[in-house]
Amino acid sequence: MKAEALNSTLILILSFYSIELNEVVGNKKFACIIADSASVNRRSARLLEVPFANCLIHAFNLAIKTLTNKEHKRYDMNLASVIEEANKLAKHFRKIKCGAVLRSFTTKHPVLACPTRWNGNAHSVSRYDEL
Repeated sequence: MKAEALNSTLILILSFYSIELNEVVGNKKFACIIADSASVNRRSARLLEVPFANCLIHAFNLAIKTLTNKEHKRYDMNLASVIEEANKLAKHFRKIKCGAVLRSFTTKHPVLACPTRWNGNAHSVSRYDEL
């Protein structure tokens, strides 16, 4: 998608909610575009004359993927094993009987990392730490 098309879509969505760029809504203002650092996103912000900010969760997830890739020179075995253990635990407690036992101790449940979510690994490890 080109930046112009992205901007048209953004403006259409904002207009659906009766919001205009740089308009104050309640006590909040449409202040910037937060997205991954793809060139189309940066160009879109420039064309709209709105500040652009990189999404830190996306950058963090890319760093985690790099550090847990066995082929990469910066592979971190400890980090990879923590993520692997968190996912094993989540899979184990998805079973009916195991989940019932866990529910007798806490209302929280393990979170299985979702590879399509930018914060999937962080959420999974965070919940693993809580349990």
